[in-house]
Amino acid sequence: MARSSRSKSRLRAKAVKVSGKKSDYQKTEDDRRERIAAKAEESLAKQKAKEEVEKMEIDTENVESKEEKENTEKVSTSGWRRTRKAQNKKRKASKRRNKSMKF
Repeated sequence: MARSSRSKSRLRAKAVKVSGKKSDYQKTEDDRRERIAAKAEESLAKQKAKEEVEKMEIDTENVESKEEKENTEKVSTSGWRRTRKAQNKKRKASKRRNKSMKF
């Protein structure tokens, strides 16, 4: 009988051929993994260097920001905003509050 391309023996042979240590596929896969690992190491080194620079900048900014905080007033975050939607909402809310039942 003829063997189909989906038979176990053919699939097993193909898998061995592709995943073998000396196969071209495995060599290119190994090269690819090495490139990715090298690139990841470079980006990690850049990130660490960038974080160190930012820490130094943050330390100098903290001293300046403490002085500024003492001089600035608190900003109120509660209450109505100055957007049109908020103004209309405020107007409608005040109209409802003023209504009373009359007999």
